[in-house]
Amino acid sequence: DVQPTLLKCSLKAYQLKGLNWLASLYEQGINGILADEMGLGKTVQSISLMAYLAEKHSLWGPFLVITPASTLHNWQQEIAKFTPALRVLPYWGSVTDRATLRKYWNVKLLGQEDAPFHILVTSYQLVVADEKHFKRIKWQYMILDEAQAIKSSSSNRWKTLLGINCRNRLLLTGTPIQNTMQELWALLHFIMPGLFDSHEEFSEWFSKDIESHAASDQQTRMNETQLARLHMILQPFMLRR
Repeated sequence: DVQPTLLKCSLKAYQLKGLNWLASLYEQGINGILADEMGLGKTVQSISLMAYLAEKHSLWGPFLVITPASTLHNWQQEIAKFTPALRVLPYWGSVTDRATLRKYWNVKLLGQEDAPFHILVTSYQLVVADEKHFKRIKWQYMILDEAQAIKSSSSNRWKTLLGINCRNRLLLTGTPIQNTMQELWALLHFIMPGLFDSHEEFSEWFSKDIESHAASDQQTRMNETQLARLHMILQPFMLRR
């Protein structure tokens, strides 16, 4: 498969494989976790996915990229550099700055090639702060960078992000997923709310002795068999190199 022509850099072979994997998830309506290690280009693979959607499916967003505040500028710069045809709206600043930026959120135009923006880049903190505005838009894709930021399903951040209207979700994480029941459930439910509806149901898939671990705050390790089963469930939705 070839990389999108909108992409102004050459993907390495494994990054192109990653893009094809992401594209096939999209076509099946499935969400996923790209868990490549640091330095393997999760950012560029995500950007190439957005370029692919614009080129192959005429979906020009709106795409929502949520990152820790420290990497906001990096995302903005990489999108501008690698896909200059995709307009990026950096969404940060004071309350007044953000109110000004929202004037460009013309819902009627979003999703088209001539939209005021195709990709909005913002931080976890600001999505929570401006939740009601984010909920007004039907996003095509929500990409969460450093997705371990949502590993607690009791956090306000997790609940807010889960309530945002989007067709697909992609989680990026460079750290191996921690093997605690709560964190795995939080991530799995986030990418597949329909499959893992409740923590209880999820725990029932596994033996009752885990239920107590999941309910308590102890970061108890599960035994090898249970872990193997969990990773087997995760496998189709996760790519890690």
